[in-house]
Amino acid sequence: WIEELTSNNEDRIMPMVLIGNKSDKVPDTKDYISYKVANNYAKELSDWANFTVPYIETSAKGGNNVDMAFKEMVKSINEYNILHY
Repeated sequence: WIEELTSNNEDRIMPMVLIGNKSDKVPDTKDYISYKVANNYAKELSDWANFTVPYIETSAKGGNNVDMAFKEMVKSINEYNILHY
C-alpha cells in the first residue's frame, strides 16, 4: 500500500505513522510482530521516505496509545507543512 500511496509523489516525502494494533494481545499469537522488528521497519520507512515515520503500538480494545497515534500524525503533518510551505 505504500507503493500505491507514493506512486504519484516523486519525492516520497509525506506524513506517515506506522501503527501496531492489538498491543493487548499475547506475543505468542501467530501474527505477532515484535516491537523491535516493527520499529526497525519504521526506521527503514523513514530512510526511504526522507521523513521521520514514528512507530506506535496501540490497542483499540483498551484505548492504549490511540490518542498518541493521532497526535503523532498531526505532528508529522505539521512538520511536513513547515518543510514544504
